[in-house]
Amino acid sequence: EKVGLERVSLIHLNDSCEKVGVHADVHACIGKGKIGDQALRRFLGNEKLKHVAVLTEPPIMGDQELKIEFDKLCDLAI
Repeated sequence: EKVGLERVSLIHLNDSCEKVGVHADVHACIGKGKIGDQALRRFLGNEKLKHVAVLTEPPIMGDQELKIEFDKLCDLAI
């Protein structure tokens, strides 16, 4: 059964330290993991998803690094 993009209100998005199929939930900094900038930019830049909020869980870091992560995520979404 299809949900439809108009019903999607939140996407949980992380980059990953591990390749597909490893079954490990180890997050990487945005654009620095196995998914990378190009794929994240293509996904976040999709016009059909512009109405959707994005939730991310970066690795543990300080406030300055967290701001850099947030800014990077915003840049990729443009």
